[in-house]
Amino acid sequence: MEFQRTGRYDLMYMKTKELGWKENHGIQNVGIEDSQGNRIVDQRQVLKIWENYITELYDRPNRPETLEVEPEEEVDTDEKGPYILQSEVEKAIKEMRKGKATGDDDVPGDVLKLLGEGGLKTLTKLMNTIYESGEWPKDFTEVTMIALKKKTKATKCSDHRTISLIAHTAKIIAKILKRRIERKIEDVLGEDQFGFRRGKGTRDAIGMMRIIAERTLEIDEELCVCFIDWQKAFDRVNWTKLMQILKETGIDWHERRLISKLYMDQKVRVRLDRGETGSVQIGRGVRQGCCLSPILFNLYSECLTKEALDGLGDFKVGGQIIQTVKYADDLVLMAKEETVLQGMIDRLIEIGRCYGMEMNVEKTKVMKISRQPTPVTIKIDQKQVENVKCFKYLGSLLTDDGRCTCEIKSRIAMAKAAFSKKKNLFTSKLDLNLRKKLVKCYIWSIALYGAETWTLRAVDQKHLEGFEM
Repeated sequence: MEFQRTGRYDLMYMKTKELGWKENHGIQNVGIEDSQGNRIVDQRQVLKIWENYITELYDRPNRPETLEVEPEEEVDTDEKGPYILQSEVEKAIKEMRKGKATGDDDVPGDVLKLLGEGGLKTLTKLMNTIYESGEWPKDFTEVTMIALKKKTKATKCSDHRTISLIAHTAKIIAKILKRRIERKIEDVLGEDQFGFRRGKGTRDAIGMMRIIAERTLEIDEELCVCFIDWQKAFDRVNWTKLMQILKETGIDWHERRLISKLYMDQKVRVRLDRGETGSVQIGRGVRQGCCLSPILFNLYSECLTKEALDGLGDFKVGGQIIQTVKYADDLVLMAKEETVLQGMIDRLIEIGRCYGMEMNVEKTKVMKISRQPTPVTIKIDQKQVENVKCFKYLGSLLTDDGRCTCEIKSRIAMAKAAFSKKKNLFTSKLDLNLRKKLVKCYIWSIALYGAETWTLRAVDQKHLEGFEM
């Protein structure tokens, strides 16, 4: 009630979430497994294991000595890029969220929001010095990573998700660069890419897949669908290839030089409970936690799929061939004929390796959408891809019969489980209107995720009505 009275709904949200959060997902001092599967608890050895893991993850045997762009004198003036304006700096600061952890420079983002006219002019001058010289301050390129568990019993480094603590001042220039290159990249991206784009999201990609399935069954045809899983896609981007793509896209010279220097100079270290690893030189992948990374990866994956699938595919809607539905690194391939789909996958594997990408055979799945579905024989490097009748795509269940019944039942079950975790809160003596708001926030948001993509039958409506009661 105190949070409601003071209007601190952010604190109320955090406190409510804690009530249903039983596990501590931070790193605890329970040790970590080494490469031989032995549990190591000695802190120095644990730090070394993490350092080796990060080194191996981002290592590239033929890491380029330099990513230098072409000499400045070879570039036309109008292709170099304009100076950074103070208005761009102000806009970037305004977009920054409050209360975020500091980077290596220990400058809180909230302090930057308090800068007056003099401070903004000084900061703009610093941004232009970096922009014109192409040299990043050391605090901007070195990143500290915090590891969080992806599952309760996390015993390996790979069982953790890392988040990066980047200097807030570095985020300002990154936001300015993003705004400048975003429009040119948007012009290259296809309509089938729904990830990290304004006005598009997971529901649009899910909706597209449901429409395609329903359309296929409506005209009594069959469609072979392959859900591609790339192995650590964001961490495998080839920088040399990326810089080549940026040049071909028409990104200004200063922007390309800054991005190349940022990638070449970056180092990371992992912070644990009782210490930090040594700094590790990065050799590949987009920069974790950087606002530039999503759009750079989108451009990279777009060029990969265009090069691989050019002239392939046999599935048409309205006279237009549809080959893929993409959401960042989640790629769906589709074709009417099994042999056509196999050809698309083979070509994607071949070109993908030129881009540094490898498919994960274990997590890649194939499905045939049909009134009478039969198994599809698809292979990746001579290994059979598993056939599935149901697949969780971006958090929503897709089935080979094109119906939403399984998804609706699953959503209801998850919503009931969420209600049980916070039952004491919802049945407490809190104000009724407040409890209604909490139910809408924590229960209905789970139950109705992707509801705008559902095609309801009478039985589905009964399930939802029964849950509401």
